[in-house]
Formats: sequence, structure tokens, C-alpha cells
Amino acid sequence: MQEVKFSINPDLKIYENGLSEADVSETAELIKERLGYFERWGEKIVERDVKIVQMTVGIVIEAETGKVYEIVPDHIIFPKNNAATF
Repeated sequence: MQEVKFSINPDLKIYENGLSEADVSETAELIKERLGYFERWGEKIVERDVKIVQMTVGIVIEAETGKVYEIVPDHIIFPKNNAATF
């Protein structure tokens, strides 16, 4: 398995008016960069508006917890020059 860095949703904005302290903590957890291991590419069916769309996701195992995530390709960082690690 290839070591990678990833974020669940780095596009969220943490400092928006009206967020409670719990909301800020939850958002911070979603945008933080994590270390993990890339397993493989997969497909996920999602509903957007009224359409059903098939999208590619990376199956990534978080190094610290062992949790498995389906991550959008843009949110996965691979080491440069095919290095084994960062």
C-alpha cells in the first residue's frame, strides 16, 4: 500500500459566523490533514440534486486509527517522484 496524506473535506470553511464550538471542532476534524495508506480506486454512487452520479473515490486507510475512508481524488496527496514515503 502507498503512504498518502489526505483530508476528508479540506474545502470546508472553519470560521463562519454562527458556528458553535462543537461545530468548529467537528469542522476542524474534517479538514485536518491525515496520514494514511492508499488501498485502491473505487466507484461510489451519489445523488446530486435529482440525478444519480457515479464518481471515483480513493479507498484510504487512516494510519492512526485504521478507519477506512472513501476520499475524493483531489483530497489525496501522493508522495512526489513515486517515493515510498513523504
